[in-house]
Amino acid sequence: MASNEHCDRTLNATPLEENRLFRKLVSDTYNVMTGWFWFQNDKKDRIAFRLFRLAVYDQEEVIRASAIKMLSLGGIQLKAAWITKLGLLERILADDAASVRKNALTYVGIVGTLEDLELVDKALSDTVPSIRLAALEAKASISGRSDPNEAFSLSLSPLIAPLKRIPEDVGTRATELWQDLLFKALHQNDDTLRTFAVKELSRRGELGSDVIERMLTDSAQEVKLIYLREALERGIDVDLEATLKTLSFTNSDHFRYLLIRA
Repeated sequence: MASNEHCDRTLNATPLEENRLFRKLVSDTYNVMTGWFWFQNDKKDRIAFRLFRLAVYDQEEVIRASAIKMLSLGGIQLKAAWITKLGLLERILADDAASVRKNALTYVGIVGTLEDLELVDKALSDTVPSIRLAALEAKASISGRSDPNEAFSLSLSPLIAPLKRIPEDVGTRATELWQDLLFKALHQNDDTLRTFAVKELSRRGELGSDVIERMLTDSAQEVKLIYLREALERGIDVDLEATLKTLSFTNSDHFRYLLIRA
């Protein structure tokens, strides 16, 4: 019969077992493996240290890429004492694998500061198109936290605009955007950019006098409704028959609701 002392022993993984298990969990891109139980008591800094180490030193591309993705998902800041901030970024942004460099740029876009832009700019000349695009997005995200106009200008880039993405910080600081950038956005092919711009210009009362012409020619219904509301508020004569032909709605109540919401 086992003694109480034997029964009370705690089962612990060895350091080697922990490292191997952690690495395996990081490689689990579909999140179906169990085993995070063993790390439930690890402090955040220790988890970050493990991820940074895998991101820089692991032999396998998928492990390095996954480790950086986890850093992004956790929004983990660069505080590792064992390597300088820029030293770490230089390593992961210069990785031989495109998937690692792309994830690294996403990560820098989330936690990076203006001092990191020089490294991001280097990626703008990467030989892989998707990396250059990721660099533009990272630059827009970083810039948006300090200069929304710089970020919005980057969002109007022919490369970024089709992605229909406006940096979050730009949206929350729309009142700071320059008028000429907003008017430039009105001529973009992307519906998201035009809608964002026309809403802000309407809020400011800065839409031009050609609201009827724009309403009839714009392809986005939400934009058309904003122009229509603007025209009605200004007391401009509106050819409702011509206007309704350009709009799509199920009934008059739906149209009224959309107009109010715009």
